[in-house]
Amino acid sequence: MAQKLTANTKYVRLLAWLRRTFPLQHPVRVRRVQIKDCGTCEFNDDTNRFHIQIDCRQCSALARDSLIHEWAHALTWFCPADDDHCAEWGVAYARIYREYLKWNYGRGPEEN
Repeated sequence: MAQKLTANTKYVRLLAWLRRTFPLQHPVRVRRVQIKDCGTCEFNDDTNRFHIQIDCRQCSALARDSLIHEWAHALTWFCPADDDHCAEWGVAYARIYREYLKWNYGRGPEEN
């Protein structure tokens, strides 16, 4: 019988999986902090680094969804579109989410 994963373990595994499976053009710092939005993604030109913040007050499932959402922003940050949620972002988000649903936190399909 498989061990049930904690919410924190799922979040940490998701972040490691994103780093491996959907690498970014620049380093990224991800933090869970208290912010007014579900999440934010910014690029610092001085440090050449992405900064992703996820609101720490969210439930674990929403925090994971927000991380995927913000990761898609980082993947498409340098696209020419002016819209934050442009077609390129939508494709990146869908691609990540489809793979995420298959991945199952690195466990086999029988381990849910």
